[in-house]
Amino acid sequence: MNQYNEYEKLCSTIRNFSTTPILFIGSGISRRYYNLPSWRELLETFTQIISKDEYKFSQYMTLSNKDFTRIASLLESDFNKAWYENPELFILPEHLLELIKQGISPFKCAVAHYIDTKSILNPEYNDEIELLKTVLDTHVTGIITTNYDTLIETYAPNYITYNGQDDLLFSRLQGINELYKIHGSTTNPESIIITADDYENFNKKRTYLIAKLLTHFIEYPIIFIGYSMNDTNIQNIFKSIEECLTAEQIEKINSQILFISRSTSQDDLVKFGSNIHISMHINQGSASAPALQMQQIYISDFKLLYNALKEKKASIPIRLLRMFREEFYQYTLYNKPQKHLAISLMDEKLPEDALLVAVGSKDILISNALKMITRDEWYLNTIQDTLPYDADDMLSIAYPIILASNSILPPFKYLSKAKHKYPEIEAKATYTCINDLLNTTIKKERNKDKYIGMTFSDLTQNYDDLKILGKIPYLADAEIESIDLKTLLITTYKNHPNIFSLNPAASDFRRLIRIYDWLTFGR
Repeated sequence: MNQYNEYEKLCSTIRNFSTTPILFIGSGISRRYYNLPSWRELLETFTQIISKDEYKFSQYMTLSNKDFTRIASLLESDFNKAWYENPELFILPEHLLELIKQGISPFKCAVAHYIDTKSILNPEYNDEIELLKTVLDTHVTGIITTNYDTLIETYAPNYITYNGQDDLLFSRLQGINELYKIHGSTTNPESIIITADDYENFNKKRTYLIAKLLTHFIEYPIIFIGYSMNDTNIQNIFKSIEECLTAEQIEKINSQILFISRSTSQDDLVKFGSNIHISMHINQGSASAPALQMQQIYISDFKLLYNALKEKKASIPIRLLRMFREEFYQYTLYNKPQKHLAISLMDEKLPEDALLVAVGSKDILISNALKMITRDEWYLNTIQDTLPYDADDMLSIAYPIILASNSILPPFKYLSKAKHKYPEIEAKATYTCINDLLNTTIKKERNKDKYIGMTFSDLTQNYDDLKILGKIPYLADAEIESIDLKTLLITTYKNHPNIFSLNPAASDFRRLIRIYDWLTFGR
């Protein structure tokens, strides 16, 4: 079969899906776009940080019988001991130092920071990642990943993210427009699954996870990308799901599971391989017993896959469908039946024939919308009026919900515009100078000679638009003007719309918004 026919077969396969698929994204994708290390390379890197012994990693391999989870356990113990004796061994930003003070493993904090700092897009794939971004926005129902990095959050910012099993277990899931990071995330180092103990605890509690995945396997097509069939995580998941299905169910879903492998031959742009018999692959079951199978497809250019995925599009944007499902759930669960239904066009970009129905009274809809405002939306609204709600609603409804999971928010813009008083919020915001808004490390450094006499203009000439964010707080108060700061913040967001996913730039950006908020509305 020629290449065109193979590609058309892929398009036809996806076009004939009953609905948009779930993507199961593995580490191969992070390594492709961010050049991140493999699991072994990550462990070797951290071994070299704590030991100059060239045979240290070999020793770990011997002691663990080449089990990477056990190597991670040994390494975590050695790393933590070495780091506590000498924190200079691996320099960590302030927010991670605070987590360590709360009892989080220095090793996991260091792993999270290392991955974040290495997460830089390979410019070779700029066009490809933009195409992936489009696909994730309108052609995919949801995403599941075992990756720790924030690639997906960066390029699919509208997804609701759940980190680790506990987040999945104690959250109200809607099953669409959601990202499940089942092995944790760098945004929450404690959630990272990497050691033998982590995996043991993960396996003990995976019943709910398997139940959720089972629902996805039955209801949606599944496309695996960035994985190897030798990946024990995938093997264990398939084994557990297979055990829960009847022969009839297995037969039904076998036609909607695709396993994408990267082709080693540039001559084979798209090539359909044989069906992968999962149980036989992990040496269980018999060839005659009903078993999960996947259609293996080899692809040398991932743009072909992303273009094929565009063949299947949801009639309504997935993120809006999730909003409606959430609204309907809230309404039916917590409210008495009402006489009227409100029809609402929830997105101005929608064509006239693609309306969504919002259920409930206007006040309830606004209240629920306020409860969904995120920390970063709050920060962005401080420098740009991006949210359509008045200050009193923001302070009385959104503020306490966001603050419950965040230690600090900029309140002064809202306090200055509010019609009512909020003494509890005002009591926590008694700042008299910029120093009151800074952490201990920056306070100590501000008065050093190298910063005396430095101006805002000096920084803009000597640093790029991200590095300057971390330098401005070191200036003397008189050198930081509100109008200059606002211009810089708006320009930075325009140039880097994913700024809230870029560490450490995200922390620096939020800090400057707090300074701007105080200078403009609180001083």
